[in-house]
Amino acid sequence: MALIEMKSAGEVLHEKKIRKEKETPQSEKMEELTSKLAQHILDEWEDAKSHKISSGIEQRIIDNLRMFRCEYSPDKLAKIKSLRMSETYVPVVNMKCRAGEAATKEIVLQPGEIPWGIEPTPIPTLPPEVDEKIKSQLSQLFSSMMDAQTQLALVGGQMSMDQIQEKMSDFKDSLKVYYRKMVMKKAKEAAKLQTDKMQDQFVEGGFYEALESCIHDLFIFPTTVLKGPSYRKEKRYKRDIDPVTGKYKFGVVDRIIPMYQRVSPFDIYPSPNSTGPNDGSFIERIKLRPKDLHDLIEVNGFNEDEIREVIDEYDSDGLGDWTTISEQSRSELEDKLPGDMNKNMIIALEYWGQVKGELLLEWGLTKEQGVEDKDDFYNICAWLIDKHVIKAMLNPDPLGNKPYSCASWIVIPDSFWGMCVADVLETTQNDINAFSRANVTNGVFSSGPMTEQNIDRIPERGTLVPMKVFYATQDMMSANAPALRFYQPQSVVDRNIMAINHLFKQADDYSGIPSYMHGDMNVGGAGRTLGGIQMLTSNSDRGIKAAISNVDKGLIVPTVERQYYYNIETDSTPDEIPDLRIFAKGTLKLAEKEVEIARLTDILRTITNPYGIQMLGPQVWKELFEKNIKLQGIELESLPDLDPMAMMQQMIPQMTPPNQGGALQTMQQNSPEQYNATVNAGNIGAGGTPEQNIQQGEPA
Repeated sequence: MALIEMKSAGEVLHEKKIRKEKETPQSEKMEELTSKLAQHILDEWEDAKSHKISSGIEQRIIDNLRMFRCEYSPDKLAKIKSLRMSETYVPVVNMKCRAGEAATKEIVLQPGEIPWGIEPTPIPTLPPEVDEKIKSQLSQLFSSMMDAQTQLALVGGQMSMDQIQEKMSDFKDSLKVYYRKMVMKKAKEAAKLQTDKMQDQFVEGGFYEALESCIHDLFIFPTTVLKGPSYRKEKRYKRDIDPVTGKYKFGVVDRIIPMYQRVSPFDIYPSPNSTGPNDGSFIERIKLRPKDLHDLIEVNGFNEDEIREVIDEYDSDGLGDWTTISEQSRSELEDKLPGDMNKNMIIALEYWGQVKGELLLEWGLTKEQGVEDKDDFYNICAWLIDKHVIKAMLNPDPLGNKPYSCASWIVIPDSFWGMCVADVLETTQNDINAFSRANVTNGVFSSGPMTEQNIDRIPERGTLVPMKVFYATQDMMSANAPALRFYQPQSVVDRNIMAINHLFKQADDYSGIPSYMHGDMNVGGAGRTLGGIQMLTSNSDRGIKAAISNVDKGLIVPTVERQYYYNIETDSTPDEIPDLRIFAKGTLKLAEKEVEIARLTDILRTITNPYGIQMLGPQVWKELFEKNIKLQGIELESLPDLDPMAMMQQMIPQMTPPNQGGALQTMQQNSPEQYNATVNAGNIGAGGTPEQNIQQGEPA
């Protein structure tokens, strides 16, 4: 008979607790250890991460970067090697992206110019004190006019009330015009001060470096992201006068400055239905060193206890990449070892979105910090590391906007992700690569004959060389088959090149970035004329103009506005800041460039004749021609010292039928006045004036 083990109630409860912990899944244990706010951020993270992967965005980013780096995917490269084909890769996407990037930067980031501006609104709002001053002056005028009315009544005169009202109305309009001019003058001065202040902030905070990197991303990735201003404590040099020596000395001080940075498309995770950074939640995956994390202690919004727990976990066993993101492909494309991507780094999620007040109150925020209703939803910024929320604070932007600006080369309405040059040219890039690989393979095969050797007659094995002699016996000659047979593979290189050239033309059309923008001067047809080059350049500028417009509206204006409104909120005298408007200069600069090209083209059409060249001089003509070519974005080395008159002597016989005097002969035989009369009459050869020939499509 078995004995029954007797246990106390406490022991039974303890065993049940241990058994329950063993049976509880790891995910449920995590939820028990995680605060509601942390669980909310984790849920948002899983949704955003799953959508980015399942929708193919993550793979598109990897494929686009591979195309820009002129690399095949590992699977495709393995298949090419298995077929023993050439591994050549034609850099079509790379060339188009670099050409588009250079053209955009040339307009947006001109040396010595800023790509944005601040100006007063067209009709400035009059301050309240000005309205009071106008009312006071109108009251004084009315009193004066009533006194004048009394004086006129004594001498038998009279002024009607209509006349008084008319004069009062005219005087009021004059006062408003006068004070608006005064306010406009003051507004322009304020705009200049704000521009200088923000320019200093942008230079110090790395805005232009971040913008330059974002323009680079614009042509490679579906969406480019610029972050800022985000305020950080940075060490800066400061020059002060040493009170002992009376000389200047340098010291290091901590300063809170606005910082700007480009965010990698690999690290951004918008909510699945987001159409922009301010629509829905937005998560950035950031990497911190332990020292960076420790420096956040005592910074406003951060929780010291949670930070110290994270550092303890890192010291004990390391947090690793708890976000479960595979970065093998990214590390290879960024020339980093897969194991070193997150080595000695702590991964954090920076979350921007709406959270219920109940979760914020539970975490530790108070009513004094702005969380007044537990059932209301608040725009917040929170940092999550594993299960620890190390930061939670209300969004400092009063409109709830996030410190991110986004732009795409091609904007897709109602979508966060757009399209880039790599997306548009993916199929063309693959086709050109396929023809190029086949071309190299065919060229190798057709470079020499393939040989069949009868080993019964020639048992010797090896490579054939010129003038080689084979020795044979009578028995060996008895066979009917020849000792060697030669087969010459047909070369189809020319046909493949024709197909490749056609695909290159398609790439020009699809991308809107023609070949002559990256150095190809083989422009036929209308491109051989001055007007034709201008027309082609104008058409190509439309694609660049659209890209610049997207940079202006998506990156520059929102970022500048955030910095401007922050400055207004923190300004000690906000009432003195008038109505100002933020604008970007990119498209304005392109329009000015087009006007200058048109003017130079008209000037060249007018002076490109023997008398015009002789009057201005060859050097002036050469400088105008070079400037016009460079403005149109065509890469052209400095022209040699040409003699335009000698060029005209060579051109005129080709433009003038036999037995009909050319323009040069007309100019040499007649005076300038007679020559002008001949030109105006249109009697220079059967082809008309050189100006008419150029306009009709003759070579310039």
